[in-house]
Amino acid sequence: MFDKILNEFSTPFYLYKEETIIAKTKILKELNLDFSHKFHFAVKANPNLAILNLLKRQGLVLR
Repeated sequence: MFDKILNEFSTPFYLYKEETIIAKTKILKELNLDFSHKFHFAVKANPNLAILNLLKRQGLVLR
C-alpha cells in the first residue's frame, strides 16, 4: 500500500488516519479536569483544511 502511495504522490506528503485523530481528541475530551476548559489547536501547526475541519467537528477550538 505504501509503495503505491509513494509512487503516486510527490514528496513530502503527509498521511493521516481519521480514526486515530478522532480517538485522540475523544481521549482529550473525556479527561476529568476540575476546571472549565476548551481544547485549542494552533492552525499554524497544521493548515490542512481537511484536518482543521475534522478537529473542529470534534469540538476543538481553532486559533
